[in-house]
Amino acid sequence: VDALGKLPRGPSIAEIRKNIEEEVLQLNLNHLYPHPDRPSVYLLIALWSPKDNSSALLWIQQSAVNNLIGYAAIGAGDYLAHYLVRPKYNLTMLEKDVRPLAIEAIAAAKHFVPGCGGFIELIKLSRNGILGDIERLDSV
Repeated sequence: VDALGKLPRGPSIAEIRKNIEEEVLQLNLNHLYPHPDRPSVYLLIALWSPKDNSSALLWIQQSAVNNLIGYAAIGAGDYLAHYLVRPKYNLTMLEKDVRPLAIEAIAAAKHFVPGCGGFIELIKLSRNGILGDIERLDSV
């Protein structure tokens, strides 16, 4: 991720994404593909560019960098999260409706999926690039 710090001040979403794609490819080529167990990497990345005055969400699976439209569930409990979220989610939902749905899915994964646990942290990224406070939910 050192390359992101070397971008010119105020990069565009396209410039940031291109840089992330290059870094993800190098991570896979240099570290993951040569590993005998071929570990999996899944990432969710939120971007905001002052140059474009816009945000973007990226979903990274192995070496693929995808635009995220909608929601994504990653990790050991992803199948359970999809089972709970898919019937209820739509792209026009407001934050006040999405938040409890996300908490429900994460809480269920923590309860039913081996290896899932710990606390939940929620962070809001607004369309103007402002990060909200970190909200930590210890008991869900």
